[in-house]
Amino acid sequence: MVIKLNEHYVTLWNEPKYTNEKEKYLDQVWDIFNTAYATIGGNASMTHKEDLMDDNLMWKLVVRNGKVVCCSISKIVGNTRKLVGGGADGTPQGKKDFYMMCAEDVTQTKRNAWAEVSGSMEGVYLFKLNAVPIPVDIAEKILNDRGKTILRKDKDGFHYVRKIGGKPFEKIMFGNVPEQYRTDWENESEQYRKDFKDYVSKHPEEVERRKKQH
Repeated sequence: MVIKLNEHYVTLWNEPKYTNEKEKYLDQVWDIFNTAYATIGGNASMTHKEDLMDDNLMWKLVVRNGKVVCCSISKIVGNTRKLVGGGADGTPQGKKDFYMMCAEDVTQTKRNAWAEVSGSMEGVYLFKLNAVPIPVDIAEKILNDRGKTILRKDKDGFHYVRKIGGKPFEKIMFGNVPEQYRTDWENESEQYRKDFKDYVSKHPEEVERRKKQH
């Protein structure tokens, strides 16, 4: 059964019984992906339409009048959801719906939803949601436990570079860290927030440069 919220939201879980519904929306979702990631050369982990049909992926869509206006695709990793990618159809309503979906993952801690992003998605979190990023020391713990290695850490304490698909990408992490790391995050989150706000206030040119990218 497809879960619908407010008659516009569709959640398709990572279970075989949702395959037919995913196939129904696949072309529309793929079009949104191609548009959203075109400026950075595509989504590094989703290079073919068929990749979106991976058994571990959960889809969240907003469908209006039979048309997908935005999507958020997450990989289920243990009891957490890691954002793989998403975007909107370019309409004001589609963007509004997409920002709301992202905001829910930031504010609802029980979801254990987190995102490792760059490009326009970084702009969504930083400049649309005013979200505070997860510091690189905790991001490194999360990635190391998944067999991923950070190649370089930025001086801001939040950005880092790691290889995806054999190519280096600058990333930054947002959301609610998986539960096993949450004690470290919650114990020091106020200091992290202060550090980030201090960095933003002291580096206006850097912040402006990043804003222009989004």
